[in-house]
Amino acid sequence: MDVLNRTDLTTLPHYLDAWNPKALPPEARRLLSARVAPPLCAVLEEAGFVPRVGFDLETLAEFRHNLADPRWAKLAEPCDPHLNPGATENDTFVVYMLNPAGEVWGCAASRLRWLEGSLADNLAHQTALAERPDRLPEGQRFASFGAMADGIRDVPVAWGSSLWAHDKAPRMLVPAIMRMLHLWTVAHWAWSYTVSIGQPRIADRYGFDVHGYDVVARGARRTNADGAATDYRLMIAGRARIRALVTDPGYTDLSRDLSGLGM
Repeated sequence: MDVLNRTDLTTLPHYLDAWNPKALPPEARRLLSARVAPPLCAVLEEAGFVPRVGFDLETLAEFRHNLADPRWAKLAEPCDPHLNPGATENDTFVVYMLNPAGEVWGCAASRLRWLEGSLADNLAHQTALAERPDRLPEGQRFASFGAMADGIRDVPVAWGSSLWAHDKAPRMLVPAIMRMLHLWTVAHWAWSYTVSIGQPRIADRYGFDVHGYDVVARGARRTNADGAATDYRLMIAGRARIRALVTDPGYTDLSRDLSGLGM
């Protein structure tokens, strides 16, 4: 646990202290600020979570570097500060879940990026994942195939990435993190799709129920310079889908699967 607590995250603002959804229409702002965000935070704290908000990707990069699954090749990430030095508080959000002792139980991030051209082309050129593709490992290629990846084009995208959860944390940790991420992106940013790239064993099992996406597409592949290939999944949801989730009365009930909400 040493690496997890090298940085004192207890000084970061509480989720509600950083809550300021100025961009929303008044009615939606009142709904999320009064009936969703505070009750959700109350449920989390009753379960022993303390949600903290950050915007610094350097700390998140340290977590990712030290805790990445060695069985999977590291992907270029829109939340990698080396590849994306232009991240600011206006387009970057990190949620950390601490236990009452201040130890990190989990974290995840989301990044708002403009998609120039199609999602498929952006993945092929790595520009969707990196503002500085020239900093990517030489010979690394990432491709997507399928009509949906080609049809999503010229829109703002909220990229979810870098999700990590301690194996000793309560089972509800990952659903809690995802609800924090979705709620923040709806309340604070203007975007059309939220997209994440995940390992098949995680995306196929949890993409709908836990992560809240409505599309889990088989059609993403990372290829190294030596020709070794690793398949991934694209998890995608439109803004209307996520907005319906966060405004559903059941959103603050962590015992309910996200796939059954917002219908």
